[in-house]
Amino acid sequence: MQLERHPVSVSHETIYKFAYSSDGHAIKLWRHLPEHRAKRRLRNARRRHGKRFGPNVNILNRLDVVTERNQFGHWECDLILSRKKFGMANVTSLVERVSRFATFLRNNDQQSRPVLDGLIQVLQSLLHLARRSVTFDRGTEFTDWPYL
Repeated sequence: MQLERHPVSVSHETIYKFAYSSDGHAIKLWRHLPEHRAKRRLRNARRRHGKRFGPNVNILNRLDVVTERNQFGHWECDLILSRKKFGMANVTSLVERVSRFATFLRNNDQQSRPVLDGLIQVLQSLLHLARRSVTFDRGTEFTDWPYL
């Protein structure tokens, strides 16, 4: 006779509670968690992002000429993160929507100001008509977009 196995689901909170319990500490299970912390942060001390962008800043509000890709000079920007084992280096991609011309910038940091400083250097070298608008995603690296 063969026993049937049923999948067991365990919530992530149960895993964390065990990892930070005295039994979990005895086998140093906390070292295998993403933050590698021996003590868990208090719930109210954990990082909260809240609203980074107001409701008026929405991709649905961009001009039709940008959406339809009829005019040169409108760009899309995104940050490409590498694995943590490769360090903090990452790449910012800047792609023109009509021609699909792409520029890639190496960043040593994913903080908003250094990323935008790199974009400013690239965009300043372009003609005025080639830099009409930039559309960002809603990542923390672009929260300082008014600086641009």
